[in-house]
Amino acid sequence: MSPQKKIEANEGLAADTVKHLEFIQDIVNRMGSNSFQMKGWMITIVSALLAIYADKQNHVYALVGILPTAIFWFLDSYYLWQERKFRAVYSDILEHPGKV
Repeated sequence: MSPQKKIEANEGLAADTVKHLEFIQDIVNRMGSNSFQMKGWMITIVSALLAIYADKQNHVYALVGILPTAIFWFLDSYYLWQERKFRAVYSDILEHPGKV
């Protein structure tokens, strides 16, 4: 069940709890969007470095492509970790609306 359907299914939730859940959902959506954009940047940067390598035949450009890949891999992992934590907070609020 999607988070929005969970909110609608729990009509008895207080208005401030529903607003809190909407804030958390917005954060999760922003993190997903940021993660997607970072993947696009990584593809662009690595593709440019590989194009330069193909033109110049200098192996340094191909090896330098590993660095942005590792950095973006770390950043993407961080965003996914944060997203999972916010989803857990969201679930906790749904299970115990008055205690969080």
